[in-house]
Amino acid sequence: MEDNIERLRAAICEKRAPLCLAETRLDRRAERPGVELCRDDVQYRLIEEVSEITGSVEQLQARLKQSEDSLKVRDVTSSCHEVGKVEREMTEITAVGATH
Repeated sequence: MEDNIERLRAAICEKRAPLCLAETRLDRRAERPGVELCRDDVQYRLIEEVSEITGSVEQLQARLKQSEDSLKVRDVTSSCHEVGKVEREMTEITAVGATH
């Protein structure tokens, strides 16, 4: 499970550069001096690209949160089992000590 979490974190990081690039291109198109601002195919594709990458990052973040939550539940459950095991061992030791 920890490996899955690390892979999700890496995938999110790998999306940062393409997202920054697409956002920068979109911003630069809006700042072109001496060129009328227009909505053309390139503009629409850049908007779509930013949207796709953002959606992908959001999905990865949701999966990461779900995996981290599952890991926490597993750790808590494991801790509870350990506490129960220790309590049973203490009860057995106390019972053995009481009979001697």
